[in-house]
Amino acid sequence: SAESRARTGLSGTCLPCSVLGFERTWSATVDLAKLNCVTNPAVKAVTAVSAQAKPDARCNGVIVEVPEAELPAFDTREVGYARTPIAPELVKIDAPRCLALGLPISLPENAQVFIYIHPEGAPTAAAPVIQSYLDVMLLGCSEYGEAFATDFLRTTKGWGKERGAFVDDRALPAYVRASEAAAARAARWDELLKAECPEALGARVKV
Repeated sequence: SAESRARTGLSGTCLPCSVLGFERTWSATVDLAKLNCVTNPAVKAVTAVSAQAKPDARCNGVIVEVPEAELPAFDTREVGYARTPIAPELVKIDAPRCLALGLPISLPENAQVFIYIHPEGAPTAAAPVIQSYLDVMLLGCSEYGEAFATDFLRTTKGWGKERGAFVDDRALPAYVRASEAAAARAARWDELLKAECPEALGARVKV
C-alpha cells in the first residue's frame, strides 16, 4: 500500500500490471524473532509472499518507480529476498485501469525492472500466513479497485495444508507495518477471502 511504501523510502509512480512467467506464492519464511520484530508473542515466524519463476504463470501486482538511491532502503525492507532483474517485456501494464486513474500506460524508456524473489518455503503452524500482513496488501490492491484485490487473491497460491498455517492476528498484529486503515476493512477482506479462497479462510485460526 502507499502507506506501507512511505514508511520505507521515497517512491514515484506506481502502475498496476501483470507479470508473465512468475507465480506469487506463500513461500517466504521470515524468522521474526531473529529480526527482533516479534509483536505478538504467539507468532515468532511467518510466511510472506514471493514471486517464483513458473512458465505460463501470471500474477498481478504493482510496479513501483524507485530512485536508484532509495533501492538500498527497499532491499533492507525485503530482507531475505533477492532483488532480481527481469525483462521489461514480461511486465504488462494494465492500461484500462491506468487510464481510468490518470496514470501512464507504459514503462519509462530504458526502465530497469526488478522483482524480489525468496527461496521457496511453505506456510506451517510454526510460520503461518498472518492476516494483518494480508490486510495491508489487500488495502494496497484496493487503491486500484476491488477487482484488482480479487485478482490478487485469485493469483496467490500455496496457502498451506495444515491447520494453523493461516492465522487471524488482527487483535494483536504480528506484522510490524500493520495498518489501522487496512484493519478497518476487515469485514470486506473476509468477504473476498470467502469468495476466492474459502478453504484457506475455513482453516484460519485466531492467535
